[in-house]
Amino acid sequence: MAYAGYALHSPPLSVSSHAERWLSPIVGLVTCAMTGGTDVFVLPAVPILQALRLDKDELVQALGLSRASVT
Repeated sequence: MAYAGYALHSPPLSVSSHAERWLSPIVGLVTCAMTGGTDVFVLPAVPILQALRLDKDELVQALGLSRASVT
């Protein structure tokens, strides 16, 4: 429900390539901790992947790789 509310009411995020370098490890650690506790990898991995402005096929592939790495 939190992610649905976030997705409906937040402005689109954008991450610069400079910020991506230091933000990626932080997002990875938080995602790992949340996935380990809940088995849900959606937050914060999906918003950060969306902020990278990947095209549709790249986004689907990144989501698949993210999910495969936690199972």
